[in-house]
Order: sequence, then structure tokens, then C-alpha cells
Amino acid sequence: MLFAFLHSQKLGEPLPRLRLTGLQADQSYAIEGVAGTWSGRALMNIGIELPLRGDFDSLVYRIQIQQ
Repeated sequence: MLFAFLHSQKLGEPLPRLRLTGLQADQSYAIEGVAGTWSGRALMNIGIELPLRGDFDSLVYRIQIQQ
């Protein structure tokens, strides 16, 4: 599970990508609510964009290993 919370946004500046940690680099992962699958390596090195757009915006993602 991933919980993200944007306390306050500065003048609409984009958020940096969130790089996950502790994943298996050669495993594939799916994120509920986001199309596609990614390798653990990509999620740890490139990261994901968080669609948080305003003050006090939040989201929860369920991340699962794909068999």
C-alpha cells in the first residue's frame, strides 16, 4: 500500500516523481487504478507520478506483484 498526501502546493509546481524502495528489481508490479505493469527496477529508479493537484489532496495505491 502507498499513501500519499499533499499538504500544500506551491503555485502549481509539479511534484517530483516518487521512487519506491524495497521492491524486487526483476519482478513485475501492478498499481491498482493505474494502467500498465512496471518492473521493480523501473519503480525504484524512475518512479511514478502522483496526480496530487491541490492543497490536502491525497491518494492510496495498492501495489501487487504480478505472477
